[in-house]
Amino acid sequence: ENAVDEYCLDMCSTGGRYCANDPDGDEYSGIQGFDVVKESLRRECLWRIYGKDDGMKWWEYVSNFNQHCLPEKTFTSQDCINNALSVAGVDSTKLSECEEKTGNLYEDTPNKLFDTQIRDRQRSGIVRFTGYL
Repeated sequence: ENAVDEYCLDMCSTGGRYCANDPDGDEYSGIQGFDVVKESLRRECLWRIYGKDDGMKWWEYVSNFNQHCLPEKTFTSQDCINNALSVAGVDSTKLSECEEKTGNLYEDTPNKLFDTQIRDRQRSGIVRFTGYL
């Protein structure tokens, strides 16, 4: 049971509430599902903050992240992530506030943004979800 819990922790946040598959197929090293969940929250918050405008800061972040941070070695690099945020002109205080207000990924509590996405998906009858949840 302990190995299952550890495996789930690598794939999931909030005690198994939100999970993503291991993108590199190596559940013991490299990018883990939990890393993907964290990046999903970051992108969702960025869209909530900047999507109402023209969304260009979101696109700029995603483009820079994909170009520089997608390799396994840099996907979780805070330096790479911070650089992508800086290049995009993101207000890191607003981003942190959004991430904190929606729900902690480390505690077994609901995340408001993820729960909204899940409810919207269920209501609209979407079978396959292209996000990371």
